[in-house]
Amino acid sequence: MVRSMASENKVIFDDIMLVFVSPYPLIKHYISVLRNEQMPCPVIKIAIADLGRLFKYEDSRD
Repeated sequence: MVRSMASENKVIFDDIMLVFVSPYPLIKHYISVLRNEQMPCPVIKIAIADLGRLFKYEDSRD
């Protein structure tokens, strides 16, 4: 659903999720590790920590 405001030149998108698709192979690897149900818990914790670091880097890059 798209709604536009007459007073401003902004368009508001309701019920739309923005998804970040990473071009980096390392982020894709860690996400595939998290999707694997057979992965042991310590490996998942490491993957989450590393993903957090990579996302923090990507976010602060701009």
